[in-house]
Amino acid sequence: MDKATGLDQPFPFHIIQDQKGFIWIAGQNGLWRYSGSQFKHFYHISNDSNSLAYDFIWRILEDKEGNIWAGTYGGGLSKYDPVKNLFTNYRYDKDDPKSISNDQVRGLEEDGNGNIWVGTNKGLVRLDVKTGEFERFSLADGLSSMVIRDLKLSEDEKKLFVATAGGLNILDLSTNTFKVIDTSLPEGYRLNYNYVYDIFELKRNEIMIATGRGLHIMNLKNDKVKLIPSNVENKGPSSTVIFSIKPDPLDTNRLWLATMNGINSYNIKEKRFSKINAVQKNTDDIGGRNIYNVFKDRNGGLWAGVNNAGIYYSHPSFNKFRTENFLDEGIEKYLNRYTSFIRHNEEEILITTYSGLVVWNHKTNKRQLYKIPDPENLDINRLSSITRTGNGQYLISVWGKFAYLWDHQKRKLSTLQDNSKFSNITFNLIAFGDSKGRVWLGNRDKGLFQYYPATNQIQQFPVSDLSKLENSGDEHVKYIFEDSKERLWVGTAGGLHVLNEKTNNFTKYAPSEKKNTLSNGNINHISESQNGGLWISTELGLCYFDFENEEFKRYFKEDGLPSNVISSALEDDNGDLWVATASGLARIQQNGKISNFDQSDGLLDEYFVFGSAYKDDSLGLIFGTSTELVIVNSDQIVFNSATPQIQLEKLIINNEVASPQNRPDVLKKGFARTDYIKLKQSDYLVSITFDALNLINGHKNEYSVFLEGWDKDWRAPTKDRSVSFSKLTPGNYKLHIKASNDEKVWSKAQVGLNIEVMPFWYESLLFRSLLSISIISLVGLIIYGRFNTIKKNNKLLEKKVKDRTGEVLAQKEEIESQNEVLQSRNNRIELLLRELNHRIKNNLQLISSILNLHSRSTQNQDAKMALTEGKLRMQALSLLHQKLYMTEKYTEVNCKDYIRELVDYLSIAFKSNYSDVDFKLDTDDFKLNLDQAVPLGLILNELVTNSLKHSGKDKLVIDLKAKKQDGKISISLQDNGKGISMEQFEKSSSFGISMIKSLVEQINGELSVGCKNGPHFKLEFVSKETD
Repeated sequence: MDKATGLDQPFPFHIIQDQKGFIWIAGQNGLWRYSGSQFKHFYHISNDSNSLAYDFIWRILEDKEGNIWAGTYGGGLSKYDPVKNLFTNYRYDKDDPKSISNDQVRGLEEDGNGNIWVGTNKGLVRLDVKTGEFERFSLADGLSSMVIRDLKLSEDEKKLFVATAGGLNILDLSTNTFKVIDTSLPEGYRLNYNYVYDIFELKRNEIMIATGRGLHIMNLKNDKVKLIPSNVENKGPSSTVIFSIKPDPLDTNRLWLATMNGINSYNIKEKRFSKINAVQKNTDDIGGRNIYNVFKDRNGGLWAGVNNAGIYYSHPSFNKFRTENFLDEGIEKYLNRYTSFIRHNEEEILITTYSGLVVWNHKTNKRQLYKIPDPENLDINRLSSITRTGNGQYLISVWGKFAYLWDHQKRKLSTLQDNSKFSNITFNLIAFGDSKGRVWLGNRDKGLFQYYPATNQIQQFPVSDLSKLENSGDEHVKYIFEDSKERLWVGTAGGLHVLNEKTNNFTKYAPSEKKNTLSNGNINHISESQNGGLWISTELGLCYFDFENEEFKRYFKEDGLPSNVISSALEDDNGDLWVATASGLARIQQNGKISNFDQSDGLLDEYFVFGSAYKDDSLGLIFGTSTELVIVNSDQIVFNSATPQIQLEKLIINNEVASPQNRPDVLKKGFARTDYIKLKQSDYLVSITFDALNLINGHKNEYSVFLEGWDKDWRAPTKDRSVSFSKLTPGNYKLHIKASNDEKVWSKAQVGLNIEVMPFWYESLLFRSLLSISIISLVGLIIYGRFNTIKKNNKLLEKKVKDRTGEVLAQKEEIESQNEVLQSRNNRIELLLRELNHRIKNNLQLISSILNLHSRSTQNQDAKMALTEGKLRMQALSLLHQKLYMTEKYTEVNCKDYIRELVDYLSIAFKSNYSDVDFKLDTDDFKLNLDQAVPLGLILNELVTNSLKHSGKDKLVIDLKAKKQDGKISISLQDNGKGISMEQFEKSSSFGISMIKSLVEQINGELSVGCKNGPHFKLEFVSKETD
């Protein structure tokens, strides 16, 4: 790990893993924390007393509370509090005997009481964390040396092992007394060298001591010390200088030793040592043999701090695949291509490359390269594919030539016998032998051929009519495959073809933009799925072909593949599909999940050769690149199932990092340990950065964010470890973050940061409440003032009302008195009017009687008739006045009753003239004023009288209707007599008709006359409102 990965620590002295799983690295360039996806650097800031005291750090320790202690070599002791996200520093003070004894710290340990023990270059000190005071231990207290190298607490927490420059010191914590083991003791009880680097307790009464001149084991019961010989294979360490001893958290029977000559692994039970020179694949060393610190994390990763070379980290997940390279690495990379594979027997596999044929015994790992010698023409050995033609006989397609033969028994590679037919058939890309014994050759320029080994003859076998056309695509055969149903498939640069054995013709599946068709015509590889479908690898996407339904399903980079250029694809025995691309390897699981693999997973070359894929029953899947062959055995791969753990890092408000110091209103403690923040409306832009703990290929992590209360759904996955929100409206929100590892395994929703956005002061509930109270109070005051005003006004008004009431009562008495007078007068007037109407009626009746007497006494018929008519008119008026004085209102007449009585009277007057008179009356109930009722009565009298006088019928029928609608009066009269025309009516000068005309004009009416089906009269006028 170097600057390219984010770490700048050339001299790493100590490595630990904290309780959460983060890796901490100390050295000459500050303190570093690693999550798997990024490094965080802690360093000294000159104007910040809460920063790291000094950048040169020898030792780090995590206490039980989760604080990180850093022992610096020049700045004393620093404690990092992750809750507050700040450092507390302890420096040497010559005037304070309770300060640390020296600023150069090399040893740190915590005892059972929570005290921190510190080893310095000026003795041993114990820090009481609660008081911040140090207690010093020196030579006078029994120390053998003031230079402390390391500290370790015994498992029973009763002893402290102190590694010094003057031997091992064992401090009894109950008595504060020291026991020294050094070179001065007798043989069998002494150390070989006084400078002790590290101590490890093997079991209750046995410890391992690492010194600058050997590794010792001491029995604490009898104090015997045994030196383990160095540089003896499997019996001792690879160097006499051992810097550190660390346990394996996943294997209690194993220890890891950092020496001056590489990493050593020690099996406690077998007491067996093994040397590891490299933890990185294909690396002869790990940047140097001077290993200062080695450490195994809880995820199975091995960390090595190499002096002046930095940090090296290895994990089984970094080497998921077995890779082999059988060619000279000094040759041109293009000639290093592995193109095809075929198993010869249980041990040997034949491999074609662009540098010749490799015979590989994978059990003994022996390999041999065979070539056709021609130093002038390197292309002569560019082998593209191999197929079996007989027992131990193979045909190999080759660039620039027709084909080669391989005799495995003779181990001989040779060209085919010269044949003029083959001279122009070069650049064969694929050789394939099917189950029927046929041998096929696919040519780059001339299409498909069938080769007959027995006669050394060939026959062209076009896949389509386009095969003979240049640049058609079908002339370029790229791959040949036979499925489990013995169907022959040919992939060209123009599409996919299947042979119909009955017709000897091919059916073509051409590429199209339609969804369920082939995505691209350049077919690089064809393989069969366990369910009978085909996997088609093209230069633009992977396709799954359902032969029965003739449908293609497409997969692209946008679906999760590392590239759209697909070199090959094979299913393993578990049903998972492994896809080789131009940018790494991918696995599509049966559940559809896609995960990608690259150099961080052990691939040296991420570009896979087109069509170079082989499924072997013993080894697994084999793919070829331009650097190596890659063997995929999923049963042996260590997949990462651990999901990343999210930790908040920074809260940035309005482009400024927030802290408890500058924004105490938002943060009460470090943001990493915060679960609630309160923001103002003025905090218009909020950004949150976070880290994800995943030590295994953490750079492949992806993250998704969901702000509950703001987002409708989870945001699209991204590699960005930050999220921003702008102009959040007042309310409560909750931030959720989830992450996926390199295997696309997603964690559950994490973090759960509660965010409250406060409204502006004028939008707050308090302000609104106060405003409401103020408004209510103001309204109350207004109402109260108004009430008092109204009360005063009411009193004034009551006085005025009382005064006015007295006046009104007086006026009322006067009005009532006058009203009585007026009522008396009105009664007398009504009595007079009734008497008047009665007298008029009597007078009219008298006149009618006189006329009747004259009528009887005269002999002249005309005079008699005139007197009769006059009598009838007087009778009509008399009847009208009779109605007036008999009603309450003497100014209006009920016309329905009046018309009925008038008709009855006229019927009786003329009854002697007819055998039968039938009156049909249809009248509405309405009233008319006197000035309309009198003319109407006279008009009806004249019209009915005329009908009775002039009908000329013995039996008379008179139909009389009187209707009122919308304030309009309509009177119609019709009889069965001979009638009179309108013209006759207009020209008539009789007194009766003249009177009718005059009366009609008086009431502003309209009269129409007709004689069809008997006389017909219709009178219409507008009624006046009655009083």
